[in-house]
Amino acid sequence: MAQDQFSSASPKLSDMRVDNISEQLGVIDSLPALNLDIPDNELIKNLNYRIEDSRGYWDQPQGFNLKQARANNSKLLVGKELETTTLYRYQKMYVENQIFVANESIIAYLTQNPAVPEVMPAQDSITSRKLATDMEKVLKAHSQIVNLDRIVDTMARNLLSKRIGIVYWEFDPNYGDNGEVIPHVVDPEHVILDKNCPLGGNPAFVCHVLKYSVEELCYRYPEKKKQIFDKLGIQRGTPKQMTKVIAVRRVWLTYYKNGEPIEACVTYFGDLVLGKYKDPNWNYAKGKNFLRSHKKPFTFLNYINDGQHLIDITTPIEQASPMQEILNKRTRQITENADKANGTLVISTSSGLTKDDLQNWTGDPNQKLLIKTGGQSVEQLVYQVPPHDLPAWVINDKVDARTQILTIMGTPTEFTGTEDGTQGEGSLGQSMMKKNQASGRQDLILRGIHNFLNEYYNQLVQMMAVWYDKDHFFVYNGGDGDFDYITINRDMIEDGLAVNVKAGIGAGSDKARQEAIALQLLKMDKISILDAYKDLHLEGAQNRYDNYAKEKADPMGMARDAMDQVSDGRAFVDFTKIMNGVDVKDFTDRSKEYVLTMRKLMLTDEFLDADAKKQNRLLKFVKKVLDNVERRYALDQATQSQGVEALDPSKPFPPLQPFNPQTQMGQGQPGSMAPGGAPAPGGMPAPGGMPAPGAPGQLPPGALPVSALQQGAPGGAMPGGLTGGIPAPQAGTGLPNMANPGAAAPQNPSQLPVV
Repeated sequence: MAQDQFSSASPKLSDMRVDNISEQLGVIDSLPALNLDIPDNELIKNLNYRIEDSRGYWDQPQGFNLKQARANNSKLLVGKELETTTLYRYQKMYVENQIFVANESIIAYLTQNPAVPEVMPAQDSITSRKLATDMEKVLKAHSQIVNLDRIVDTMARNLLSKRIGIVYWEFDPNYGDNGEVIPHVVDPEHVILDKNCPLGGNPAFVCHVLKYSVEELCYRYPEKKKQIFDKLGIQRGTPKQMTKVIAVRRVWLTYYKNGEPIEACVTYFGDLVLGKYKDPNWNYAKGKNFLRSHKKPFTFLNYINDGQHLIDITTPIEQASPMQEILNKRTRQITENADKANGTLVISTSSGLTKDDLQNWTGDPNQKLLIKTGGQSVEQLVYQVPPHDLPAWVINDKVDARTQILTIMGTPTEFTGTEDGTQGEGSLGQSMMKKNQASGRQDLILRGIHNFLNEYYNQLVQMMAVWYDKDHFFVYNGGDGDFDYITINRDMIEDGLAVNVKAGIGAGSDKARQEAIALQLLKMDKISILDAYKDLHLEGAQNRYDNYAKEKADPMGMARDAMDQVSDGRAFVDFTKIMNGVDVKDFTDRSKEYVLTMRKLMLTDEFLDADAKKQNRLLKFVKKVLDNVERRYALDQATQSQGVEALDPSKPFPPLQPFNPQTQMGQGQPGSMAPGGAPAPGGMPAPGGMPAPGAPGQLPPGALPVSALQQGAPGGAMPGGLTGGIPAPQAGTGLPNMANPGAAAPQNPSQLPVV
């Protein structure tokens, strides 16, 4: 843009095509079209124009001056002088890098306790709550796989030195068995953003510059190998030729067709298009997407931003850089003055000493000086000029520059843990107040990181909704010593699922001090237990207190609740798949907890209101699972009574024997249940299990009642089998006992619909 369009009174961002448009009317800019349907050479030409036009806008000295600002910030962080500093040959560079100290203190504060995801169920149902809980654990487990802490650390560094942090999303099919969604931290200097996009918007284009060797380029685009060779003048493809590194532009763009926006991607270098296609990170035909609007696969982190652009207008480092230069200069002056503490030796030419003699003079205390006095006093021939005493204001100016840097960065010495050269200023309480005030300044950046993580997790779920067409397995360690094994695929991502982040605890809240106060108040009985749990920052404080209250009121009731809360993640996975019309064929290696969980799911409205085809498919599947579990249980019982002889393959398989799952789970002896759900002393399981063919209660062809899981006596204990020993529903209601949601199904098939 022409220089004369700016004046000394104009604001910093005065580009009349982008920023200063309030006085404009009509056409203010002309940009070439972006469309996958135009010829490749024209498409590349248009892309290059748009990219260079936006790059020129960002690098305008009168505007963002982005390239120069980033270069200066990088130099200041590593302790290099800027070009504005000129030194004489005898001078040495001296840097007291307070910007580095402040920057590292900010990074440590921002990343010490990052926010965590919180997933809210789509519906108020057992299945939805379980799916939401599993999704939350999957997001946390995925964060451990990709090392989210390091991602946040790098993003924060880029934000403070390069005015933005950028994550690029990609599905890597070669990661693990079924591929994985991988977030990549991108160097902002390798990305050119659309100049017209506001904060939080979807840019018209994002140009991501990548570097590939010729060998890797041919691997990624095998159908373009000949064109790549022709473009680079390669004939045979020697090792030296194949290891050449090529800069490639991958441009994500938006264009319109029939009035509808379309997200697409074009990859090219020179005038060769390697690939152009619609954004693969979106479900088009099926239409099941987690995000409400289609955006490019990038997530941005911002801080000092007025909302007009994707890139921040400044950084704390840029604001503190003038004071850093002053600090370096003052410190160098003090150092040079200290070097002259011995003064300057002046020798008269009448002393008889030559220049060579003076060159050999080292100042060694034992060195002797031989001169000709010629009747003059020694003081007149050799004189030590005393050093110049620096005025006090020079030292004070240095201290003031150091203090101003830390003030601008929002990191006083109480925050960084350094000394400012003063002693005895302020009490401990005053120091804590300064530290907390500084933490409040950094909470603005922390808020930006929380917003970034919120978009991060939502984009991650969107990628899972697209790419998790097969089961993906995660192991989550919640910190309680137990490991959760979770299976997830895109069919388990419900419509209406919501993902937010719970803020982490920053250093400004003085976590240790808050916990110490809570413990002291708890000893004095001056605080409620629930509030103490919260002040101690225990996860799930409300749930911990609920369990504490239940145990105090009714210990056995607490034990019954634990039985009712038995759940197996695979049961929810299989149930969700079958309810979505997927045919699950693997019914092996299921546990008793699996069967109990499946029974609870079959008493929900989601199953009872499902169509007959889905009900029938699920019941047949559960019947196979029951047969498999009973067979394995019979073999286990026979092994305990007969030893390893029961494993002899030449002998017939032992007959199926029922067992009590509650006994296996450590909740009582085999037998019937006493009132209230407690096991009756000495009770023994009655013969049970699945009804034999032709016996009463046999499943008729085409009619599989819910009660096929196990027959039982109304109002009493189930007689045995896999689900024996658990109270049945209230007699005559056909509904599960609400005091025990895990109760078995009713005996009478007429109480529930037959499918």
